[in-house]
Amino acid sequence: TPPPPRTSINDLSALVLKNHDFAAACRIFEDFLQTETPVYQGLHLFFYALALNQLGRFEEALSAHRRAIKLDPALAEPHGQPCAVPFSYDESESPCIGCGCPDGEIVFVARLTARNYAAINPIRVWKKCPECGLVYVSNLPGPHALSEYYRCFYSKLPGAQNPANDEGSQIPKYIKQSQPRVQVITQALGGSPGSILDIGAGKGTFLRVAQECGWRVTGLDSTDNNIARAKELNGVALTKADFFEFSPAELFDAAVMFQVIEHFTNPWQALEKAASLVRPGGVLVVATPFSDSDYVRAKHPIEDFWWLEPAHLCYLDTTCLINRGKLCGLEKLHIFSQLEDSGSLDVYFRKL
Repeated sequence: TPPPPRTSINDLSALVLKNHDFAAACRIFEDFLQTETPVYQGLHLFFYALALNQLGRFEEALSAHRRAIKLDPALAEPHGQPCAVPFSYDESESPCIGCGCPDGEIVFVARLTARNYAAINPIRVWKKCPECGLVYVSNLPGPHALSEYYRCFYSKLPGAQNPANDEGSQIPKYIKQSQPRVQVITQALGGSPGSILDIGAGKGTFLRVAQECGWRVTGLDSTDNNIARAKELNGVALTKADFFEFSPAELFDAAVMFQVIEHFTNPWQALEKAASLVRPGGVLVVATPFSDSDYVRAKHPIEDFWWLEPAHLCYLDTTCLINRGKLCGLEKLHIFSQLEDSGSLDVYFRKL
């Protein structure tokens, strides 16, 4: 039996998570490593990595996270869920997923805190593009990894997160969120409803509200689960289609992308495609977590959970999105917060 660690995990945890004294946490652990026979666990290295990241010592943080998982494979799958740790993943080192610039610089190194189902690397490297300003995942999960992640996420496998369990109880909340959105879009178009497209429509609650307000609705989604649940929960028929191949007979008066753009491996192409589906004078709404929201600004960076979502591949700020929108023929109308407790903002554009 190895002797107990000579520096306390609780002490490191308190310095990092409670006191935010990252320099002290690094100094204590580094001094400890200089002792004659240092004995440490994966959690020591995990908190050390968190502290290194906050000090901007990103390469060291990356190394510490990797060593932590080697020592304690349970750290590769949050919440103590059993899994086989592959230590190699379907991923590739990627240039900017927006514009292709290869010169991004690391701005954050994290270990995911949501379940990754051993499909997506739990160690995530975020870079910022000097050209378009996009913050993106540089160790980009491949198509197989993302497909396996979503398959597990929506499955009923033991231990898997199953959003279907409480979807019905969430409908009133989503209706309440959707009502002002429909109202703002309607007002922006002169007060008369028209045709509207929901890209990544999920369970169809927004389209249900829009339809009840007189809109002609079309919804796209890529998963059979969402299509079935939209019909069951909201009475809305969605279309299963490849978004980039979708070619309607007529352009829409409005289109929305709620919590979708951050999931694309090519977000600027997705924005351009969405804009191309809206008629001149129409409205496009993009909702996503924003790094410059009041919610995120009020938090310490180590408490910002948007770095840690397995399926989120980019992290926008409003300036970045608005500037890109101009290149797609979009003019900013409004920015509203519909999900005030999460850092997500709704950006309303007019198609020029």
